[in-house]
Amino acid sequence: MQKLIVVSIDAMIYEDLAYVKQLPNIYALMKKSALVKRVRSIYPTLTYPCHATMRTGCWPSRHGVVNNTAMIPGCLEPKWQWYNDILRCTDLFDACKAAGLTTAAVGWPTTGKHPSIDYLVDEVAGLKVKTYEAFHGYYTDSGTPEELYQAVIEPNIHLRAGGADDVRAFNTAAACDIIRKYKPDLLMLHLGDPDHARHVHGVYGREVYDALKNMDAKIGDICSALRDAGIWECTNIVLTADHGQLDTTRVIKPNVLLADAGFIRVGENGQFLDWDAWCQDVGMSALVYLKDPEDRQLRNAVKVLFEEKIQNGDCGISGVRTAEEAALDGLAEGFSLVLDTDGHTAFKVDWTGDYMVFHADGALRGSHGFHPDFGPRPFFMGCGPAFRPGAMLEHADLIDGAPTYAAVLGCALPDAQGKALKDLLI
Repeated sequence: MQKLIVVSIDAMIYEDLAYVKQLPNIYALMKKSALVKRVRSIYPTLTYPCHATMRTGCWPSRHGVVNNTAMIPGCLEPKWQWYNDILRCTDLFDACKAAGLTTAAVGWPTTGKHPSIDYLVDEVAGLKVKTYEAFHGYYTDSGTPEELYQAVIEPNIHLRAGGADDVRAFNTAAACDIIRKYKPDLLMLHLGDPDHARHVHGVYGREVYDALKNMDAKIGDICSALRDAGIWECTNIVLTADHGQLDTTRVIKPNVLLADAGFIRVGENGQFLDWDAWCQDVGMSALVYLKDPEDRQLRNAVKVLFEEKIQNGDCGISGVRTAEEAALDGLAEGFSLVLDTDGHTAFKVDWTGDYMVFHADGALRGSHGFHPDFGPRPFFMGCGPAFRPGAMLEHADLIDGAPTYAAVLGCALPDAQGKALKDLLI
């Protein structure tokens, strides 16, 4: 029986494959893979919404995940949306369990407490306290059974705790141990080396090549684990990604504009008091929420405010979409307006200080969250007994991944809006 490992290499793009030809492990897979050169992502091109799509085959308007973090007006650091209960449809893990297959996920966003994942090591991001005890609590609270914690996480947690916090190395080590110990039919693994490098150094910063080298070594570790487990020949390996990035030169804070216009009320010291409209950033776009979504007059007033800002000159925003217009691109979930970047400006949730801030030393140089028709695109590479070596497609959609995985594993994925990439399969 065939197995499947899906490795999402966050922010890796088709253009990276030219350099990958110099690297031993990924190129060894690439030479016998089926390939999609450029995959059109979703709107917004943000990690958690993308990874929800990658396991459901659905647009955000169906699966309901539109941001990495929760929408909490007045909160500068809202909670990350770790848990599966945010999802509004079934996914590949549910399909596998219905078919009697075993499942695993390591670092895959929004899978916390997922009832259909047998071996779960959730994505745990943004922790303030990073002690051994804290990680034990966070992982077990998000769905890792104690037995699995002791077998897989405990031997590798030194890679995260004690000041190390090398989450990519930890996720790889945990995934390799799961492969050797449990041999799941499906494993979905999220790794983020290129994404981190691009955020810090820009889309084509030379440090990105070091990140790709690190990524290649991790793929080598996974291939070794498959051989150790005796399942190399029957396992399909997919290397893919969620989105690209664009270089950024500045940050804007639309909530400053909303506060100046009275749609956000603040105290004498700038503390948040109340709101009628709130702008939640999603990297290089932003979602505008209304306290009363049915108030058409309020929506029109806020829309005019941003449109006038655009007309008055360089403001970092290229356009304002209504929720109805965004829904045509598969984006919907509670907001009333969407603000699009001008191509080199990121958004921030803060309502205090200057509206526009140019990058200083140490600022992030790359970002994403923009419309999927802009910027470089991710790729899809499938290798193993289900894939046709040398088969190639120029384009596909991110929603096509999950139906393709279901086809490889012989599962039914009835909620999916994408299609299986049958031209890549034997």
